Amino acid sequence: YLEMRTQVLEARLEQLQGMVTDLASNERYEDVLQGIVASSMRSVGASGALLALEPREGSPRKIYSEGLTEAEAEVMAADLLAGSVPGKATAVEVVSARRRYGVLAIGEQGGLFNSQSQNALMTYGRLAAATLDAADAMDQARHQANTAQALLDLSTSLSEIVSPSEMAAKVARAVHVVIECDCAAVFL
Repeated sequence: YLEMRTQVLEARLEQLQGMVTDLASNERYEDVLQGIVASSMRSVGASGALLALEPREGSPRKIYSEGLTEAEAEVMAADLLAGSVPGKATAVEVVSARRRYGVLAIGEQGGLFNSQSQNALMTYGRLAAATLDAADAMDQARHQANTAQALLDLSTSLSEIVSPSEMAAKVARAVHVVIECDCAAVFL
């Protein structure tokens, strides 16, 4: 029994290591999240898996699923984000030190989950949270780089100004980039 259990745990560890390697080589966080959902389903032999992300500023809720129809995924995501776990599912929160992102759930396929399966699901949940933290950090870094470039361009262009209207036009263009607004105007 112990030998069989050790082999199963070793196989799961190898699968998790392979999945992390595959995910680390992927540049799009959406693909990474879909890979996490598929791996979590395979690792515990579940009938389906779903990652439901709460709506964020500027974007609606997102759903990544495997082994579920689109309609099933929509209903399950709504239930999970409302705090209700469907009867034949096991769910964990996708949460990091920075924030709560959503819920990762797997279908039970009629069987009972043991503690290793719950622990594996929690590991995948933490991996999804780390992926989302990294995506947020990359977005912030891009925004800061764009802001710095816009301010550098503005300061350089202001040294060549000949009229107040030209200066106002350059400031309005820079404001648009720095604060990410739809439009900007300077009135003289």
